[in-house]
Amino acid sequence: MPDSSRPHREPAFNAPWPALLLCVFILGLYGLQSMVSDEQLLFINFGLSPILLAQGHWASLITSLFLHGNWLHAGINAVMALAFAAPVARAFGLGFRGFLSFLSFYLVCGIAAGLGYCLIHMNQDVILVGASGAVSGLMGAAMRLRIEGLLLPILSRPVISASIVWIGINLFAGFYAIVQAM
Repeated sequence: MPDSSRPHREPAFNAPWPALLLCVFILGLYGLQSMVSDEQLLFINFGLSPILLAQGHWASLITSLFLHGNWLHAGINAVMALAFAAPVARAFGLGFRGFLSFLSFYLVCGIAAGLGYCLIHMNQDVILVGASGAVSGLMGAAMRLRIEGLLLPILSRPVISASIVWIGINLFAGFYAIVQAM
């Protein structure tokens, strides 16, 4: 008979398997990428370039999500993915269908971010790599989820507040990069 007077202790690390798999995938693929002798060739062939996308290189909207600039870039994306993928994966369900829905959502977020990048940098030959856009989509979804897995309305105060903070951080980072480049 179990002792009901002892409190049930949750494990310190309780991420669902789809979130862990995504984290391992990001780091594992970068590990493989780092063994390639000519990373620049990988970026040119599989990174996202607005000019090449306009010429029909559509696959780069997906392939660019699985390349990273360095270990720090891959590590930050993996940690952020782990944090924000957990509630989103639970909301989709932890079975195989839920995993496929979660993966589809992740890819759609990454594709949407890549298209947005290409619209902003339409005539520039700058290559984008990384999962930051897809991870930001997971963050946005996680911000809308309540503890019980229901969605908060998009115009609710918590969602708007978190969105304003996230936009502010991105604007600051963008302006900081511009000032540093001067």
